[in-house]
This record gives sequence, structure tokens and C-alpha cells, in this order.
Amino acid sequence: MSIFDKRVNFKPFEYPETMDFVDKMNKTFWVHSEVEFTSDVQHFHSHLTDIEREVVKRSLLGIAQVEVAVKTFWGDLYKHLPKPEFNGLGATFA
Repeated sequence: MSIFDKRVNFKPFEYPETMDFVDKMNKTFWVHSEVEFTSDVQHFHSHLTDIEREVVKRSLLGIAQVEVAVKTFWGDLYKHLPKPEFNGLGATFA
């Protein structure tokens, strides 16, 4: 079976190394509860000028927009590589 041929059954995986990679990727993520941002937020409000705060806000908005494009790209991976393991890979990156 070609990598481009659709497979509807979840297992057996044709590319099991993909799932190993997905597991390793999932272990590298951090969540907001693991990092303390309180002092950063206080510093943002008390030490930055209005212009500096605006630069930070717009920079974060730009990064967020790039994230949307990246998530859309990886979310569509299954359309091109229709294997459940690649769907999991796309979901991990998305």
C-alpha cells in the first residue's frame, strides 16, 4: 500500500515509528500551569510604557496568527497522507 492510499483501520500501523515520534513530541510540550507568569504580568503593567505594551501585544497577535496557519497546515496532513498514524502526527503539531 502506498503512503498516499487511504487506510480506514487504525491498526496495524504501516508506519509505527510515526506513533513513537508522536509520543515523544507529546512529552516535550509544556502547559501554562507549569510556568509562573505572575511577575511577567506585573512587569508588563507597571514597567512598560504604553508604546512598549502595544509592541508586545501586536507581537503576540502576530505569533498567534502564525500559529493558526501552522495548525491549519498540520491539521490538513491527513488529506494528503490518509493514514491514522499521520493524522495523529498532524494533531500533535496542530
